[in-house]
Amino acid sequence: MSEEDQKARIKNSFLRAHTQAVKGCGRKFCLNPHCASFSEYKSLDPNQAAAKIISLLQSAPNGDIEASSKFILCPEISPKTSIENVKAASSDDIRNLFQDLKIFGLNFVSNGLLASKSASIDWDELNNFFGFISNLVQQGILAADWLYQAIKHYPQDSYSNLYIPRITLMLLFMPELSEIENYNILVELAKLLCSSEEFLTQFSYYIDELNQEKLQSLLWNVKQFLLIKILDGYKGNKSQILYVIRLTEALYNSNERVKRVNYSEFYNDAVNIEEKNEENEQEFEEWKEEEGKIDIKEEYEIFLNLIEQGYDKNDPNLFSFAFYPWVLDANTKSTFLQYENKYKMLREIHDPINLFLIGIYSILDVRRENLIEDTLNQLLSGAINLRKPIKVRFLGEEGIDAGGVKKEFFQLIVKKLFDPSFSMFNLYEPQRIYWFNPDTLEHKLNFELIGVILGLAIYNGVILDIQMPLAVYKKLLGIPTTIDDLKELDPELVKQFELMLKTEENVEEIYCRNFTLETKMFDQVIVHELKENGSKITVTNENRQEFVDLYVDWWLNKGISEIFEAFKLGFLKVCEGDVIHWFKPKELELLICGNPILDFYELEKIAKYEGFTRNSKTIAMFWEIVHSFTEDEKRKFLKFVTGSDRAPINGLGTIEFVIAKNGEDSDRLMTAHTCFNHLLLPEYTNKETMKKLVLLAIENSEGFGLR
Repeated sequence: MSEEDQKARIKNSFLRAHTQAVKGCGRKFCLNPHCASFSEYKSLDPNQAAAKIISLLQSAPNGDIEASSKFILCPEISPKTSIENVKAASSDDIRNLFQDLKIFGLNFVSNGLLASKSASIDWDELNNFFGFISNLVQQGILAADWLYQAIKHYPQDSYSNLYIPRITLMLLFMPELSEIENYNILVELAKLLCSSEEFLTQFSYYIDELNQEKLQSLLWNVKQFLLIKILDGYKGNKSQILYVIRLTEALYNSNERVKRVNYSEFYNDAVNIEEKNEENEQEFEEWKEEEGKIDIKEEYEIFLNLIEQGYDKNDPNLFSFAFYPWVLDANTKSTFLQYENKYKMLREIHDPINLFLIGIYSILDVRRENLIEDTLNQLLSGAINLRKPIKVRFLGEEGIDAGGVKKEFFQLIVKKLFDPSFSMFNLYEPQRIYWFNPDTLEHKLNFELIGVILGLAIYNGVILDIQMPLAVYKKLLGIPTTIDDLKELDPELVKQFELMLKTEENVEEIYCRNFTLETKMFDQVIVHELKENGSKITVTNENRQEFVDLYVDWWLNKGISEIFEAFKLGFLKVCEGDVIHWFKPKELELLICGNPILDFYELEKIAKYEGFTRNSKTIAMFWEIVHSFTEDEKRKFLKFVTGSDRAPINGLGTIEFVIAKNGEDSDRLMTAHTCFNHLLLPEYTNKETMKKLVLLAIENSEGFGLR
């Protein structure tokens, strides 16, 4: 190109840039932040625009605005890119038009010019266009792989890149992408989106605009892809899985901002299949080898190494599901937690041989009459390695702890520490929820002990019979509490606050409140100021929101800060690490307190028998009786057999449960080994007699629960 031609081209580019900055490119919809047609563009007068562009020209290579990385020039408008013209175009023109996916990015606008963080897609028009495309493929006008080729050859220039997140969102709803044979298109689309963190972020904000139905539809499709690819051979599909899981992560981040589906919708069954155990180890290894089963231990080792060495999120060779904990259910996360604990323990000992020499277990010796002091002295003194599984010995009593003694110990210790007469916790009726007593006189070490007990329960697989609000688990995970958390404790109080905030009447006259709150200790009223000189500040219509915010913050945070920090310190002594922060508050509650949902049909499915068979008359009668129980009777029965009235995280179908024959028909009561979840059942022959004796056994068994 001659020097004159070069000057003419630069001049022409300047004029185009100036017109674009002052009047816009003329498109109905534009995402170019350097164009007046963009809805968030800050208008410039002609002189301001000229000055700005001239300054950019000085930094552009050879003064060429088209080569500048600081200014994006909109291409000339082609009238053929409107949907009306596309539908009316000749076959040859259609093929050319569909090579450029920006026909999607520039059309299907529902409300004219849009804000940069808005998708505002006309879904009806888009769905009609998908039907039009399907007809083109059926007629042979468009090749069957037109979309795959268009994505593969999408131009990577500054202007085209602006439309990638919006184009991706629209194309993901193309019906053909839900078909297995078109999953290669889904991968290419996800790969294009993952080529820039900025694309993923913008795409995630576009997802905010989707309603629940559309989000669920999109999520179902990508979950199915991941499930199939994982089971088809996890290690051979790592790059494909990586791109699609990062796309799914954008959906998850959007849902965290704008809640539409429960976080459990993001779990993936292919990742959360149960771990191997002694009984299924050979089957597990064969399946893992043949079907690509996820090995949690291996995943954690990859995660651990990459955390220490640094990693690139876009490198499929460095991929681990541990970097995406939202696909993991609470049970799988708890398995990761166990591995984390084992690795930390091995590092402390440095040599696995030493681990054998000093013992696999920590032994806790306690006296029943001095339970708290003995436990406190051993758990907080450093005498016991908290990361090792524990066995409990009640001094002066015979018996080997095969699990049952440990369960009894945890039940007894939490019963004592949570007893309202001990003054560490207040019991809120009728919810039967315990919350920290802000006026307690107990030492902070006792709260630290409770935290350690919770952590030990997790690592030792013991379900604790305690009821605390979700706020406890949010605070343990560093998640801010809100007025909804206070509502769980005291719904009537929050209802009063809501009325106070809504009323148009004079709050000062109606409520007569100041910036204080009152608590009681031994029938003595204690006044706490919510702010400096709070007793002298009246609550008015102008400051009522501040009053409510301070009241909620005091009750959930400020008023219990010291004792909660001690409690959290104890918990983190056992559970400190990366994995604990993968849990949602509700998942952490399930991990500690078990699942309140009892499905006894699941228990029946997994039950094993000794001396009976599944078809034995006694067993058939037994299950008929159990299924007829009330909810309260079912809880009592479960506690009789397992020591807890709650199921493990993933339900009753995940426990080991054995029914063993214990003699011929008689009037003897059934018994149980809670340490092994073994029920010893006489061979009853009469259903009515059996029901009477089973109920008698569960109603009169000794329990250590709080409820």
